[in-house]
Amino acid sequence: MKKSLVKFLSVSALALSLVTVPGQGVVSTILAHDHEETDHNHEHDHNHDHDHDHEENSGLTIIDPEDVEDRQLTDWDGEWQSVYPYLQDGTLDSVMDKKASEDNDMTAEDYKEYYNTGYQTDVNYINIDGEAGTITFVREESQVTGDYEYAGSEHLVYESGSIGVRYLFTKIGGDEEAPTTIQFSDHEYTPTKVNHYHIYFSNDSHEELLEEMDHWPTYYPADMTAEDIEHEMLHH
Repeated sequence: MKKSLVKFLSVSALALSLVTVPGQGVVSTILAHDHEETDHNHEHDHNHDHDHDHEENSGLTIIDPEDVEDRQLTDWDGEWQSVYPYLQDGTLDSVMDKKASEDNDMTAEDYKEYYNTGYQTDVNYINIDGEAGTITFVREESQVTGDYEYAGSEHLVYESGSIGVRYLFTKIGGDEEAPTTIQFSDHEYTPTKVNHYHIYFSNDSHEELLEEMDHWPTYYPADMTAEDIEHEMLHH
């Protein structure tokens, strides 16, 4: 049976003291009950081990606000390719098979359906110039570029107790067709160059976009081959 993510700051999952303030980064400690992992939370579905992200204390997962730092667009510099085509052409079938072999509740087809929703996008490439503050979205027959500025970070807490951070950017210029709000999620909490990321973009407000849990286009460096990406996902 397909499993779902829960909404932003689901109160059933939390015991929290204050909250984050939109556009001002993290200003409080969030305590989340360390439930058994029942949600396939893509923000932590890669088995990343970040000792600096959180610590276990009496059954609670704790994020110290001091560990979450502001980040600039330069962290995502470069030319990036969508992994969605590789899911469609079967390259990532081995990844789905591996996930299913480690899970008694979901089959490989269940996983493929789940990731098909998550990865789906018509933006084949994203080119980011952090110094210039620009993001270019490249589709089959068109591309648009926006100028973006940092708008802070937000916590997301799930029923499982997993905690993620999204980094927010707002358009301040560029092509009219470029999305107005951008949010990055890459499992990091401090300034870090990454080897892949999930991105959320729309013309909605940041508050509305934070509600998006099912659709998270994912990008790897444009110079990686299909086999490189498959290997990275299998052995990361």
